Amino acid sequence: MKWKLWTRNESNRSADDGFEEYDSDDAALEGAFGIIQHQRHVVVLYIEGPAGERFEAADIAAWCKMHGRPA
Repeated sequence: MKWKLWTRNESNRSADDGFEEYDSDDAALEGAFGIIQHQRHVVVLYIEGPAGERFEAADIAAWCKMHGRPA
């Protein structure tokens, strides 16, 4: 099972929610960091694990800060 990184693209009039799949929580967190840094029109909503685990936006920002990457 995969980890899902849920995002919202706000560049359209009606914001579109979507997700990308990753093999691990660390890979999903790295993906979230890349989106935060490079896609200003995309908002990271949360990461959902295969067993229902969930990292909220604040958790993701804290992870980025802990790893020396400001969110």
